[in-house]
Amino acid sequence: RKSSRPAKIFLVRHGQSRGNVDETLYSVIADHDMELTELGREQARCAGRFLRAITGDGPVHCFHSPYRRASQTLAEIIGDFDPAKVATREEVLLREQEFGNFQDVELIRRSKAERRRYGRFWYRFQNGESGADVHNRAADFLSTLFRQMDLSSKRAPHYIILAHGLFIRLLCMRYLGWQVAQFEQVWNPRNCETWVLERR
Repeated sequence: RKSSRPAKIFLVRHGQSRGNVDETLYSVIADHDMELTELGREQARCAGRFLRAITGDGPVHCFHSPYRRASQTLAEIIGDFDPAKVATREEVLLREQEFGNFQDVELIRRSKAERRRYGRFWYRFQNGESGADVHNRAADFLSTLFRQMDLSSKRAPHYIILAHGLFIRLLCMRYLGWQVAQFEQVWNPRNCETWVLERR
């Protein structure tokens, strides 16, 4: 089915959020409601210019996390695209790793320190997810993505996947067949950094 696969898949992390600047906000603002900073919006517009230069005027299909910072990032990215050429779809599987509900800042800091000793892939946060759980979501998302790619009426040469840092790494792990040890050697993309999967 190689002929139905796009020329490029762009994996984009959301722009800088208020939580990236001040982690204490997670104790009073739900993770899914965390908004972009003004810098995050500018990062997204810059990413949009980069992506538009590559994709040109052709059709683009976009999947995005339902988290507010991800939706805001996508809105800024596609602001200069032709609306008639862009299809967007919210996908819950693309959400951030779950750390619980409103977060106890000190507990999360201790947990992240413990995770470094235990292993980033296997460590499960209290009332949250492990990296392995997110990996399973990434596998489910790839099945969804491939099904859309195989529908002749919905094919496009370029796909944009707007998600979160850990999810992007684990999607690459699943898609490229990395072992756990390889995953542990890769770090999250920076805010609005774009990783490109290109068909050969």
